[in-house]
Amino acid sequence: MPIAGFSVARVATAFAFALALLTAGCAGGKWEMGRADRDADPPSANESFVILGLQPQNTQVNVFRGWISNGVFHQNPLLPATFAGEPEDGFVVTRSSAGEAVAITNVVVYSENALFPRLLVPCEGSKTVVFTVPAGKVIYIGSVRYESIAGGVAPRFGNEFDAARAFMTTHYPKLADTLEQGRFDLMPAEGQGQCVRR
Repeated sequence: MPIAGFSVARVATAFAFALALLTAGCAGGKWEMGRADRDADPPSANESFVILGLQPQNTQVNVFRGWISNGVFHQNPLLPATFAGEPEDGFVVTRSSAGEAVAITNVVVYSENALFPRLLVPCEGSKTVVFTVPAGKVIYIGSVRYESIAGGVAPRFGNEFDAARAFMTTHYPKLADTLEQGRFDLMPAEGQGQCVRR
């Protein structure tokens, strides 16, 4: 019998996010999954490498799979994150299957001057980064900087393609020559659990 105010999606995602935060604390603020190997070969026709600029360096994000319906991203609570962790020298590189819709669903910003990290779980109409993975590409989709503001954390969006190319040349030389400019969309998100903006 369902409990009022609860759903399988909310419970599953809240548990996953809590586990991620616990792991982060136990590992001294470092935890990750889904980062592409440095010596990765070019993608097959069934996948792509996705590059996202991410700042500040002490920001951890969860990128989850889901589906888009009526302009809203819905997180799939039954699938693990396609990426979870901090940027490396300002960028995240992950490998994803072609055709998947993915989004940044949880953000944790650490600070040496604060006892607790600042959290952002976009929902209830607030928009987040959403993109659909193309086939056989090495694609830079843009950059996000999360800034602390009164009452929470806010994203600032930009494009740093030249910096992304320089990063790929030094960190992923097998993929750098085929890097292309892409884009993300901004959409409301649902299914990732309780809203947090602190």
